Amino acid sequence: MAELRNRDEIYGLSNRISLTLTHFAKGAYPVFSATPQALSVNRMLGIFENPNGAENFIRCGDDKLPLIPGTVYFIPAYLPAQVRLDDRTLFVSIQFSLELHSGVELFSMYKHIRSEYRPELVARLVEIFDSDRQLLLAVELRKHVFAFVYDMLDGSAETPPDLAARFAPYAAVLDHIAARCTAGMRVAELAKIARMPRETFTRRFTADTGITPKRFLDRQLLRRASELLRRPHTTAREVAAELEFSSEFVFSRFFRKQSGLSPGLYRRQYRP
Repeated sequence: MAELRNRDEIYGLSNRISLTLTHFAKGAYPVFSATPQALSVNRMLGIFENPNGAENFIRCGDDKLPLIPGTVYFIPAYLPAQVRLDDRTLFVSIQFSLELHSGVELFSMYKHIRSEYRPELVARLVEIFDSDRQLLLAVELRKHVFAFVYDMLDGSAETPPDLAARFAPYAAVLDHIAARCTAGMRVAELAKIARMPRETFTRRFTADTGITPKRFLDRQLLRRASELLRRPHTTAREVAAELEFSSEFVFSRFFRKQSGLSPGLYRRQYRP
């Protein structure tokens, strides 16, 4: 007699996956980043018109991809990349985070940009952009992002690390960072939460997760700062104060160092 089997580890993992959409735009926006820019979110860029061909591109390290109509380009979170778009390049853009724990971005360890020739997806995103059926649009947008992520993971030679397992021992630390992340947070504070000496915590965290606690903290602070800068009518000075930077200047220097963008330029490009 066949017995009933449960895959509780799968629905447990599924329930921890958090998809947050932060940007959905269509049209033209001329931009050329002279230095690489690293955002705290994943970027999907679907090109539907590019009359000037290879003059427009995405570059990451030695990889330089011309923008081909019908193609979707994927830039992982925290990966520095240069983007050139002129005023005749038409695109649809989605930005999102996909987290397995609070602050643990699935694609945070990816080192390459990806491109997929998906004209049907680009056309559909363009088609639905102006829909006034907002709930259906929101659900369909999530569907397309999840489907794109699935296809990319399923066909990728760049195997994602098991980040859920790697970060699981540090759940209390992650919760603490999510609740209280400011410029004043220190690694020693996290070590205390983990009940380890600072040196031991730093060594184990780095070995287990593949990133130093200081680098992880910087990324979470960048993520939080980016969220605050996207709020309507919020100034860099207000964000600096909320995140407990000593001054707006110190905050701006941190943000530029981490992202390649000034807070003002980030607001102009990505605020709704």
